[in-house]
Amino acid sequence: LSAQIAAFAARLPESDVADHGTLRGPRLMALDGYREVFDRWLPLYRRLSAQSVDTAAAHTLTDIIATLDDTNVVRRGGADEAARLKVEAARLTHEFSAEAYARWCADVDRRGLSPGGAADMLALTLLCHFLLTNDQQ
Repeated sequence: LSAQIAAFAARLPESDVADHGTLRGPRLMALDGYREVFDRWLPLYRRLSAQSVDTAAAHTLTDIIATLDDTNVVRRGGADEAARLKVEAARLTHEFSAEAYARWCADVDRRGLSPGGAADMLALTLLCHFLLTNDQQ
């Protein structure tokens, strides 16, 4: 599936999927077959979903935020705030709890940050999970 995505992305005109400055944006990720989805986020979600799919999705989202250069966050908060958010998300990923996640989400919202790129990557991760496993959850 990753190779098929990369082949499809290679056929898109460059203007259809823009990247943002020096960040590895959506076009480059697609050209790489969304390697992070298949190598990191999908395995994490699958490992965690045995307990709770909702918690697994939230926990996976924190890992995505910690590792993705989310261009939406950079646009809204600047490079320093984006770096701070990644550090916070990494900490939460390693010490995850539903309560800490809820508090952190409220704080991120209060700061006006919107990790929309990370949300998109979570959606893609879940789509790939369901496509590859035919899971009906």
